[in-house]
Amino acid sequence: MIVFLQGWPDNHLVWEPLQWKSTLNENRLLFVNFPNSTTTQETLPWGQDFNVIVERMKVTFEEIGVANFEKKIIVAHDWGCTYTYIFDKVFFV
Repeated sequence: MIVFLQGWPDNHLVWEPLQWKSTLNENRLLFVNFPNSTTTQETLPWGQDFNVIVERMKVTFEEIGVANFEKKIIVAHDWGCTYTYIFDKVFFV
């Protein structure tokens, strides 16, 4: 599983060129949108703090069947890097 997390306010379209690469198509790919990104239906006028975003990441992984310690690669950009760093510190250290 390769998970792509972009920063705010970007959305999954940042990664669109990668969706068509044949070498990546051999893997399971997941492109995640956070609330308030430019294509999500969910908008939250007050935003979310880091622990809420990290918990949403955990729930997303559980819902797609990738448990906390299963092998996955997270490719992060911009604020997605910060979310991923905190996720790692909360669940793996």
